[in-house]
Amino acid sequence: MTHSSAWLSAVTALLITACAATPEPEPGPAVAESAAVEETVERVPTSEEVMYRVFAGEYLGAEGDLPGAVEEYLVAAIESEDPEIARRATRVAYAAEAWQQAAMAADRWAVLEPDNVDAQESAAAAKLTVGDYLGAEYQIIRILDLMD
Repeated sequence: MTHSSAWLSAVTALLITACAATPEPEPGPAVAESAAVEETVERVPTSEEVMYRVFAGEYLGAEGDLPGAVEEYLVAAIESEDPEIARRATRVAYAAEAWQQAAMAADRWAVLEPDNVDAQESAAAAKLTVGDYLGAEYQIIRILDLMD
């Protein structure tokens, strides 16, 4: 096992252990009120494969391998139902100026959060950059509908 893969394994194990050991806070009045709202939001657990991709993407990005980070995050965004992962994949692809991947990640983000204007704007901008004018038109119409 190389130094970098040993490091990644250690960080992953540490994060999993920390999440498992975190005690549940006692609900206060504000928590009780927000619990009723959260019941309407469906929580889907993130798979180990998706979390591995996210950690790998973060590690590769920290090491300066932006193309590798983009690839890992894009796969995680496609496999996940979590809009935050798709948002992060979009940001990483934008930072790497990987426009085709940015368009794919932003489109995934827009699908997962159809009422999020930032997601729609990111998708429209990336699609314009890669020449997908019809796709960008759809996103722009969606933005205008959301702003009404």
